Amino acid sequence: MSERFGRRRQSSGTDRPWRDHGGRLAASDEFVERWFASSYRRRRELLESGAELPVDLLSLLLAHAKELDEDEVRREAIFFLLASSSTTTHAVPHIASELFAWLENHPDDAAKLGDVGFIRQVVNEGLRMHPPSLPSCGGRCAT
Repeated sequence: MSERFGRRRQSSGTDRPWRDHGGRLAASDEFVERWFASSYRRRRELLESGAELPVDLLSLLLAHAKELDEDEVRREAIFFLLASSSTTTHAVPHIASELFAWLENHPDDAAKLGDVGFIRQVVNEGLRMHPPSLPSCGGRCAT
């Protein structure tokens, strides 16, 4: 968009490198080529043969949402993949790293590890320093 809430302008594609010239998400196409297409075919064959399916999202979608076509299953898989990224669980390694670094510099504070209030402060500070971000804000969202 040319303005925050203004008219849409035509994109040449050069200002949005994640899109190809057809306007489709290039990352979506790569996802389909590298992972989805072969996995979809393999799960579909297993389902039709009556074999045991792996326990994963794609198998669940194929087994329980028979009315969905391949494109709808692909979009659901991409949605769940994106929804699971950059969540608070991804901050845990950063929080642990910050805590271990703190304890190296402040060995007398090791006894505080049993204090729930201290751990809560560590987690809150870790989330402040390493906030989860949405793909749409490119890591620039304010917290």
